[in-house]
Amino acid sequence: MDLAESNAKCGNFERAAVFIGRAMPIATFVKIIEMEARWHNGKIFDSEVQQNKAKRERKPDTNQIWRKLAAEKLETGRTTEDVWPSLISILESRFDNVKGHKPNEYNPKSWYVTYDVTSDKPSREKPKQKKISYKTFANAVSRAKKSA
Repeated sequence: MDLAESNAKCGNFERAAVFIGRAMPIATFVKIIEMEARWHNGKIFDSEVQQNKAKRERKPDTNQIWRKLAAEKLETGRTTEDVWPSLISILESRFDNVKGHKPNEYNPKSWYVTYDVTSDKPSREKPKQKKISYKTFANAVSRAKKSA
C-alpha cells in the first residue's frame, strides 16, 4: 500500500493528494476515492433506478424482430442470406416506405434496407429514415441465436 492510499483510508485527503503528485481539489479526490470504493465493492450504480435503466432492453421492437428471424433460421436451417427477404417483409408490415437495396446482387456486404419511422413528436414533419445493413442484420441475428 502506498502513502497516498494509506492517507486516503485514514481520511487525510490533503496529504494523499500531495503524495499522488498533482494538485487536485480535495473534493475531487474524495469523489475519486468513493467511486473506486463503490467499484471494488460491486456498487457501480448510485441508485436502483439507474440500475434498472441500465438493465432495460434498449430497442425492444428491433430485438423482437432479431429473435423471430433467429428462430426462423434455426428451425428451417437456412442461411442468413436466405432469411434477408423475411426481414424486409417484417419491416414492410411494421414501417412505411421500406426499400431493400442490393447494389451488388452477389455480395451481401453491399445489401441494406431503408425504412421510415414516424415520430410521436409533433414538431417533426418528415419521418426519420433508418438503415439496416446486411452486416448489422447478420450480427444481430447471430447474437439472438446465441442467446436463444
